[in-house]
Amino acid sequence: MLRYFLGIISINMEEFIQNIIRLHALLGGLGLISGIWAMAVKKGQSQHKLAGRIFSWTMVSSAALSLFVSATATHQSKFLFLIGIFTIYMVLSGNRVLTFKNSQKLQAQTLDYLVSGAMLIAALTMLFLGAYRAVYGINLGILYLFFGTFALLLSIGDLRFYRSCQIKRQQWAAMHIGRMMGALIAATTAFLVTAIAINSIWVWIAPTIFGTAFIFYQTRKWYQPQGTTKQ
Repeated sequence: MLRYFLGIISINMEEFIQNIIRLHALLGGLGLISGIWAMAVKKGQSQHKLAGRIFSWTMVSSAALSLFVSATATHQSKFLFLIGIFTIYMVLSGNRVLTFKNSQKLQAQTLDYLVSGAMLIAALTMLFLGAYRAVYGINLGILYLFFGTFALLLSIGDLRFYRSCQIKRQQWAAMHIGRMMGALIAATTAFLVTAIAINSIWVWIAPTIFGTAFIFYQTRKWYQPQGTTKQ
């Protein structure tokens, strides 16, 4: 009898998880669409702001659901859990950096440090797991190292910016574009890996490589090294 009830609970739990996965995919799809919309319209306009809000909420919600799913016994995945943290960080930091547009914000706030600090810890965890897997020939090692290095550089860049935000305040535009585009890259990668079911290491890495090149193009377009941003 006990086994029977445990079996029912197990089936119901798996159905619940599958529904969570479907919701995660739906929100991720909406995030991908709204992210492309935000990128396509003129920066600063009402459409861009609306698309950005939809993108932020859907991506954070989708990533939060992925944290839950990747932590369950039947779908456990340390890598996907850490990528979920990475995605949430990109969206939150991309929005937090907008607060530096306000000249009355004289220094970084506690929430800024919490967001970047959490990513720093996750990045170091990725690098440790990547090095361990690489040494012992376990799969996904190179992906841990790749995303861990990327995340480490971003979080350290945040902390450096916070220490001299009054001097580097004009960099908010470049940082915002980079973080939000990074979250869009994550959504694109997830779509290629899951929806199209292409499971290759290059599918994981290629969107980041090409997306990073596009980020450099956009930041050079909107951010002037002399210390001014385009209005």
